[in-house]
Order: sequence, then structure tokens, then C-alpha cells
Amino acid sequence: MSRVLFAVLCLSSAVVAGLDEGKRAEAPAAGPLSRYRLTPGRQIEYRVESLFKYEEGKTGGEMRRDKDWTGWVLRANPDGSSRVLVREVNHFVRVQNGKASEDAPTTEITYTDVFPDGRMLPNTTTRYKRGPAALFPQLPRTEAEAKAGWEGTADDAKVVAKPLPAGHFSTTTVDRKDAIYLSTRKATFQFDPAVGLIAKGETESTQGYGFVGKTVGSFKLTADKTLPTAELVKLAADADRYFPATAAYDEVVEAAGKLPPDRSKASLTDALKALKVAADAIAHLDLKSALAERVKAYESVAASTLKEAERRDQFVGKPAFAFAAVDLSDKAVKLGDLRGKVVVLDFWYRGCGWCIKAMPQMNQLVGDFAGEPVAILGMNTDEDKADAELVVKAMGLKYPTLLVERPMADKFGVQGFPTLVIIDKAGVVRDLHVGYTTSLRDDVGKTIRRLLAEKPLQ
Repeated sequence: MSRVLFAVLCLSSAVVAGLDEGKRAEAPAAGPLSRYRLTPGRQIEYRVESLFKYEEGKTGGEMRRDKDWTGWVLRANPDGSSRVLVREVNHFVRVQNGKASEDAPTTEITYTDVFPDGRMLPNTTTRYKRGPAALFPQLPRTEAEAKAGWEGTADDAKVVAKPLPAGHFSTTTVDRKDAIYLSTRKATFQFDPAVGLIAKGETESTQGYGFVGKTVGSFKLTADKTLPTAELVKLAADADRYFPATAAYDEVVEAAGKLPPDRSKASLTDALKALKVAADAIAHLDLKSALAERVKAYESVAASTLKEAERRDQFVGKPAFAFAAVDLSDKAVKLGDLRGKVVVLDFWYRGCGWCIKAMPQMNQLVGDFAGEPVAILGMNTDEDKADAELVVKAMGLKYPTLLVERPMADKFGVQGFPTLVIIDKAGVVRDLHVGYTTSLRDDVGKTIRRLLAEKPLQ
């Protein structure tokens, strides 16, 4: 798969069947502001479609993604939000050179806590996905905003909303990554006050880097039902078993990649046993099926995790490769010249969206350790220097960026991007931090502080 594929910004959505008029919820109380009405027991369904057309000729093609989205409102939370269980059934088709290939449908199970104005609380099930955010855009907080426009956030980006006639409003997403991927994202929505939901919407996005093209899509509310109380109680109980079980499993898998290989294998075996126990205790077919898919994928997950553990065992605790490189100003930088400092190497490239997403936290780390013997260096593997320069400017990077070739990344055991290699004051690799996390700043900061506090060997 081409590295630039990671840069594809897939905003989706789509048009389909109409709302079941006979199952509309009661009309909301009179009031000027639009608000989501997510009462316990409500089951809402959307059909979502999007089509991405990129380039032309032999390099051109299409990617179509359709989703059947179902949300069950499980309960009202004490903070005023509502817990919504979400099932997404995804269908993906790509067409190139006139030939279509279709992936097997996949199902994602997540949840979200949504406030009446569309604000959402983050959680581990949606941190790497847009999930229901596309169907619950933020609404105006005041009457003045409803008339003049308002702003919200989505996936660290600013969303600017403007009111339109007949209950519609439009949104434009503004993100620093737009300059990197030459992208735009726009949408229009129709809020239906009779049901307290978005009735339909249309989306459009463009991209000028990597896969150059345009995505158009739309979505529409297709069903609005009410679960019987007994069924709701059972579903909520199963969800309260499912999410802790999957979170515990994911935590063990993530931690196992950082353990010695023998301990990693034992930890993964225990995690599988716990997952099977959870599956036996859950009755709801969707949740039970999702757990069964995880069990089925265990061998592949375990093999990948063990490889990661073996790779860490090969590099962590060993002297770091004594690299020499130049920065964007052609200034030479050598690892040997940084002895006595804790060194953090951030391997990235322009087409890696997760690398870009991690950069604000990397900037924060620079501020956290200002004046300390710490060197944070970006290690850019792009072939074109201009790509590195563009990202550095767009993201306002506060740390030097070195130009390196991919073989150098291999010298540090880099298999995925971003990878942070943390080297102690004696030049020994002490940790590898792979991928983006919301806690990257804190996690890496703890390691740096521990290494700073270590006394040098006599």
C-alpha cells in the first residue's frame, strides 16, 4: 500500500430511504434552540454513503464506502449527556482500470456520550474514529449563535457553522493539516425539530496531496424506533459488560508489545481466556458477534504483538545507532555530540496523518523540558525536502527536523509511523513509543523525567 494512502481524508455520508413517519418521537417543548433528543430506549438508524474519485486514467479510480449506522440510547447520564451504543456496518468497494473489488463487510461497535447541543465526551472506543460525530454535529449554544453562526470542534479541528434557511446549517472544517494535505471539508445539515435529530445531510471534501480527488456523500435518517423496556435493560447490561471487557483486552495487547517475548505470550494467552469468558456472559447478538470476531482475530493479533515485543527486545537496552544527518538548514547533527542529554527521535513523513496529529504534543514536550538536557529531533523520511519544510511551517514545529533516509529508520527498529525512539544520556535506547495516542505527551514525559533523574554509571 502506498504511503500516501495514509493521507487520504475520507469524509463520508449519503442519501437513501425516507424516515418512518409513523414512528416519530413526540414533538419537543417549545424553544428557539435546536437540541438533540436522545431519550433512553430510542433506536435511530441512518444510511450513509460516500464516493471518492481520484486522479484520472491508469492512476485514477473510485472508492465507495457505505455504512448502515444504528444507535441505541441506553441511558441518561448524571452530567446531562446520553449514552449511545453505536453499530456501524461498513461496505467498501474500490474501482480501478474498470475493475471493481469489494472488501468483506466489517462491523464496528462503539459508544458515545452526547450532550443535547452535540458536544461529546472522548472515550477509547472512538479516539481513532470519527464515529457518530458526523451525525451529531455541534449545535448553537445561544440564540445569538443560532442567528449569526457558531463554532465547535471535531477531531482537534475547528468547525465553523453558519445558519441557512428552513432549519439547515452548513459547516466548514478548519485544520492546520489542510495546508499539508491541500484539503477542504464542508457539509450541510437539516435539523428536524419534530424528532430532535439531523434528518439528512450532504458532505464534500477535496484533497490535493497523495490521492488527489474529491469525495461527495450524504446521509439520511431511515428509522426511528423505541425499544421495549425489558429489551433496553438487557442491552444496557450487555453493553456495560462488553466495553470494559474489550478495553481490558486492548490494554493487555498494547502492554504485551512492550514486555519480554516470553511474558508477552503468557499475557496474551490470559487476555484471550478473559475475552472468551466475557463472550459467554453476553447475549446481545451484535455484541456477542463482535467479541467472537476478536477471538477469531486473536492469532493474527498475537503474532503481530509478539513481533513487536521481539523488536523491542532487539533494540531497547542496546546502544543507539550512531547516526549523522543534516537539518533543514544543512547543519550537521550527530548523535555522538548529544551525549549527556536525553534524546527523543520522532520518525515521521508528510503522508502520515497520525504523525501530523502527534506534533502538537511534541511541541508541548519541547516546552515541558525547556532548559533541561533534552534534545527532541524530528526525523523526516520524505524523499523531497520540500515536504518536510511544508509540514514544519504548517505545524509550527519548535524542534529541529533532520532529513534521513528510510534505511536509517530501520537501524532503530522503526516499523510504523510515528515512532519515537528515546535514548538516555549514555546513548542507549531506553524506549520505543509507536503510534499516536492522546496521552503521548504524558507518557513520553514520564520516561524523559525518569531518565533525567538517573545517575550516570561509575
